[in-house]
Order: sequence, then C-alpha cells, then structure tokens
Amino acid sequence: MPLEEIESDGLRLVRVKKKDSGKKDKKEDKKEKKKKGLNPVDIYKKIKSIKCFYDQNKKYIRDIINYLKKKLTVQEFSLKVRLGTGDAFYTGILNGLMWSITGAVLSFICSNFCVIKKCIDVQPNFSKKEMKIDFYCILKTKLVHIIVVRIKFYKFLKNKRNCKTK
Repeated sequence: MPLEEIESDGLRLVRVKKKDSGKKDKKEDKKEKKKKGLNPVDIYKKIKSIKCFYDQNKKYIRDIINYLKKKLTVQEFSLKVRLGTGDAFYTGILNGLMWSITGAVLSFICSNFCVIKKCIDVQPNFSKKEMKIDFYCILKTKLVHIIVVRIKFYKFLKNKRNCKTK
C-alpha cells in the first residue's frame, strides 16, 4: 500500500513492504553483518586462517618473495601519519607505538629491497581526535619479472589442485 508524503517541492509516493515476523532473507542477514563491522573474534579468525594458509604454503610463498627481493626496486616510500585521541596521554602512547611500528616496517623494507627515496612523518595531534594516514609508494620492476611471478603462482595453484584431487 503506497503512502503519500507531502514535501515542500511536491508530492512523493513511498511504498512500504510488509515484513514477515520470524523469517529473514539471507541477503538481509549479510547486510546486517556488514553494518555491524568486524569484531575482534572475526579479526582473530581471519589472522588464524592467513597463518594457517602461510604455514601450509610456506615453500611457494618464500620462493616468490625471494625472487621479488632480487628484482624489485622501491623508487619512493612515503608515509605520513597524523594521530590524535583527544587525550594527550593516550596520544603520546599511540604515537610512540606508531613510531616503533613504522621503524620496524621501514627497516624490513630497506633490508630486503633497494629503496631510493624514503620519507616517514608521524605527527601527534594533542587537541582533537584524528587519524590520517597518507601512504605513497612507487615500485619499479621489469614486465618480465611480473610474468615470471605469475607463472610461479599458476604452478602453485596447479600443484594445489593436484593435491586436492589425489
């Protein structure tokens, strides 16, 4: 049954659906889950599944990473972070933590890849709640190296399918 609403610019018809009292569609359930967002249990399950996948395929993943380490160049690495929690104490703690994480990540990248230009900037904002992350990275490699990695990945998938069928 359509309902009528009168607005300043004219008449608008609105259709209202009747909802079943106990039945819900699967689509509605998925939408509700997406609206709720991720909770810590979901994040833990996802991290656990990624770790399990890595443990099962460590050989192939390391082979691809070692190949890329030799062939990839980081032309520019720029990370600008501005953090604030509204409370000076927590802002200071959070920014110290961010500096340690960015330092570890940058150290890993510089030790494994050739980095031409790097810029790290972590700034606290003690006056208001804010989280702004600006990440910019340019990677340089030849097209043939991308094709080789793709071939290695297809071999990995082919071996994985063969293992499942046996």
